[in-house]
Amino acid sequence: MVKTNAMKLFGLLAGNIQEWDNLKIKDEVSPETGEEETVLSLDDGEGFEYDIDRIQRDTYSEVFSNHKALSREIIPDDQWENIQPGTLASRFDAVIKVAEESKDEVRQLARKVRAFRLTKDAVAYGETVRNIITNVQAVNFDRRNDKAALQWETLARIAKLTNAAVYDSYPVGCIREGKINSVRELKAYLNSSGNKIISGSKQTTLKTAADTATKYNLGISAVTDIAGMTEEEALKALATVIYPDRDTIEFGGQSYSLNQYRTVSCSF
Repeated sequence: MVKTNAMKLFGLLAGNIQEWDNLKIKDEVSPETGEEETVLSLDDGEGFEYDIDRIQRDTYSEVFSNHKALSREIIPDDQWENIQPGTLASRFDAVIKVAEESKDEVRQLARKVRAFRLTKDAVAYGETVRNIITNVQAVNFDRRNDKAALQWETLARIAKLTNAAVYDSYPVGCIREGKINSVRELKAYLNSSGNKIISGSKQTTLKTAADTATKYNLGISAVTDIAGMTEEEALKALATVIYPDRDTIEFGGQSYSLNQYRTVSCSF
């Protein structure tokens, strides 16, 4: 029975289709991390289950492809009926080692997937970059203090999720186009003239000023005075951060085109 089940395990890992009939998938809470995991197990038909692998939810299926490729190098496609117990045991140990070595890869992939999905939802709701970083760190138990690296990773994900030139006043279009490619280049861009990042509190003040000016038909000077910004800075922020979907905005009876302020220079 042990030999039969071992060979079923080999067949499963090697990708033999008929062996997958006995595969079960169940959800359990990991005693190590407390996180919910998906457990793949093989039912031997006599009330016993043998765990094949544990993976965190939402990981890429390519991990299993890696298992299959590596396992094929270990598992014989024939001669199973005549294989000696000692050889079978050594090959079984080799397969288990392959699975063990994949744990870190699986966990890393799980963190990337969670970060991507959370960022995607956050972008849909217009969350600030700062809030996205905080939330991703929380769900991934990420205790890093390297703010520049966390910022870069987050902006790189956002650049893949949107076609906008600017998100939360950050140049995600330049990142997407490969014109800003590193933490160092992003820092240089942000430190260059005219590339200011508008903080969350500043955004709130600007939006309040713009809404008030529009409601009471005040000129743009009312907006710039309240927000403490130049006219160009205010219009650029309104176009790229506050009202990214508007074409124009009107203050004091004068209409301003917001589209012209959405052209972002990637030079630094």
